[in-house]
Amino acid sequence: MVSHDAWLQSDLVKELKVLAYALWDKGWGERNAGNISVRLNPQQMAEWGVAEMASTQWYDLPKPVPALAGQHMLMTASGAFMRHVKENPEQDLGLVRFSEDGSQFTPIAGYAGGGRPSSEMITHLLVHAERQDKGQSVIVHTHADWLLLMSHLHDQSSEAFTKTLWRMCSESLMFFPDGVGVVPWMLPGSLAIGEASGELAKTHRLILWAFHGVLAAGDSLDDAFGLIETAEKAAMIYCQGKMAGRDLPGISDAQIVSLGKHLGVTPIYELDGR
Repeated sequence: MVSHDAWLQSDLVKELKVLAYALWDKGWGERNAGNISVRLNPQQMAEWGVAEMASTQWYDLPKPVPALAGQHMLMTASGAFMRHVKENPEQDLGLVRFSEDGSQFTPIAGYAGGGRPSSEMITHLLVHAERQDKGQSVIVHTHADWLLLMSHLHDQSSEAFTKTLWRMCSESLMFFPDGVGVVPWMLPGSLAIGEASGELAKTHRLILWAFHGVLAAGDSLDDAFGLIETAEKAAMIYCQGKMAGRDLPGISDAQIVSLGKHLGVTPIYELDGR
């Protein structure tokens, strides 16, 4: 018989606790900022006895997400402080089941004390729906300082923003040749920001919410976190150049094209020198 708290003792939850604390330690998870979600695979469901977990109360989603119908997800709780997740995983984490038509959800474990999944759940779901066929099962949202600042200083078009990050350091093109999709400021937790993010997720794993934070889709927690770290480093270089009174020209278009050929990746946007 599977222990009722097997999921809490799993390697995935151990990794998530470490990541949540790292987000806070970097200054990206002030108070209850940020949220994390992971779609469960068949092995996790079997090892944790998910099928035997009873549905509780069903809640309507703001918009049905048929692509996730009948699936299960691990998600941080609404109001969870990232620095406390490692100490209170039974309260700050939980498992969620989606209805067979993808229009409702029910908590089935965790969220002790009457908690609920993240208030930005609908954004996570709409991004998961677009990325699940591309191999990504993890979504991480956090308030990365330099990317947030850069959204104040830079043209917010996805193409212009991405090209500047590519120019700042070689690793940018290496890890996100599919660029950064930029959403102009929208009400956090709203269906509108979820739909805008879902649309960008069709082509981008990294999505920046102007004046708010960043969201990354990855095939693991480390992958999603690493994407954010890479973009954040490039944004830091850009912003510190601005603070020094300089516009850094960085890597030229021709050099980016050459780098892409060397790495075997194709930049999502056209560049002079192709």
